Amino acid sequence: MLAIAACSLLLIGVAWPSRVRSADVGADAEASFVADDARNSSAPYVGIGQWALRRMQVDRAWDVARGSPQIVVAIVDTGVDRGHPDLAGALLPGATFLSRVSSACTYDDEDDNSHGTHIAGIIGAAPNPAAGSGGVAFGVRILPIKVLDCAGTGSNSDIAAGIVWATDHGARIVNVSLGSPVESDALATAVRYAVAKDVLVVAAAGNCGEGGGRCRFVNSKEFPAALPGALAVGATDADDEVTSFSTRGAQIAIVAPGVRITSTTPRYATYQSARGVTPNYAALSGTSQASAFVAGIAALMLSADPRLSASDVADRLAAYADDLGDPGRDDASGAGRVNALRALNHPTPISSGRAGTADLSSIARDIGIGSVDAGRPRITAADTRIELVEDVATLR
Repeated sequence: MLAIAACSLLLIGVAWPSRVRSADVGADAEASFVADDARNSSAPYVGIGQWALRRMQVDRAWDVARGSPQIVVAIVDTGVDRGHPDLAGALLPGATFLSRVSSACTYDDEDDNSHGTHIAGIIGAAPNPAAGSGGVAFGVRILPIKVLDCAGTGSNSDIAAGIVWATDHGARIVNVSLGSPVESDALATAVRYAVAKDVLVVAAAGNCGEGGGRCRFVNSKEFPAALPGALAVGATDADDEVTSFSTRGAQIAIVAPGVRITSTTPRYATYQSARGVTPNYAALSGTSQASAFVAGIAALMLSADPRLSASDVADRLAAYADDLGDPGRDDASGAGRVNALRALNHPTPISSGRAGTADLSSIARDIGIGSVDAGRPRITAADTRIELVEDVATLR
């Protein structure tokens, strides 16, 4: 199983262990976020991460759309604290796909890591002026899908199943703030399936830049972000510069703020509590957070015009991004830093369209992940094809 990593960094310098297993069946994934200053969470609410809101012109975009309850955004991650007061009104019944858990964890449908709740808050939390937190598209519905355990690790097959399940249960956008250093047939199949169903897959590019975490090598690709059909998102700072930790490469489509982003965290203690992540709210950094911003802006676009296709949304985001650095596309910033107002107000460029085929049962059969239970889905592990490999995966 390959290792998969969540795409957040901890700016206070805490590095979480990354794990890797073997190929598609159980690639480990971790939520890697940065608790820049988890204690500084009482700034006046001027948008998520304050500077980030203004920089992307989200505050002005709210004059066009604030998020429609008809738009569903799936978060394939560590789960979400369903009782958080800023999220409770937005959450739909979700699903859990955990074929196994780390020794320090138990099977739990709730977020016992913190990463998923933070990502959910960036996308769709209710505004909370006292905490300086709130979602980009706070009127949308959030579909939480747990594929990572308390340590932030999971398998490619579980993540693939989560993407397909989200696609089949009404999601228009699937945010995947995690990554694996190894390309997976299961993930590729799942992304193709989502694309074929007109679902936008937004993925964190990874924190493998010069200043990033433990990766195979500098700027190593992370999957699913580097897969065809996924929208790979890098991270910028308050100076509108691509962060040192953000992965560079030809796969980068766009960038968004990813430094010191204040958002929701579980009300209770989690695996990451001892690592600097405070309950209720925390400021974290990483391409995970950048990806969530882009997913939220995409949700605003669909709220304003639900007739837009996934490729329309992706094309607009890129075409009307604010160019950074040298003129034109580059491997650090892609098409540029996302601009919510421009993306909502401009016409859609000519789209090339994308296609793919798959289904959840065939994925389960082909990659040997076991069975899929009815009702609120939980995937159960097959007893074979799970072996350790020498890889490291971390949340991005």
